Amino acid sequence: MVCGVTDGLEFHHKNPADKEFVVAKMLSWCWERIVLELDKCELRCGAHHHDEHSIRHGTHQMYRSGCRCEACIEEPRRWNREYKRVRRLTDLGYGRRREGAG
Repeated sequence: MVCGVTDGLEFHHKNPADKEFVVAKMLSWCWERIVLELDKCELRCGAHHHDEHSIRHGTHQMYRSGCRCEACIEEPRRWNREYKRVRRLTDLGYGRRREGAG
């Protein structure tokens, strides 16, 4: 914790690159897997959690907020390349199949 607040805490991933899923969407997971994801986090009050994300360059959020530094321009490009790569693999039959696929 950064400020000592004990109410309304949020999970903050210390290293966004290690983030597999949003903690709030893991309710159906087994406890061991939840603990592994929580080990990557620290508790922050809502204000400090927001501050941490609002000052980080090289993210989709900063790009959408209007920042056009080199890191913020490159992040959406990187994300789109990865999305297209995964989509291509999925269409070729690797990974999860889409509903209705045969």
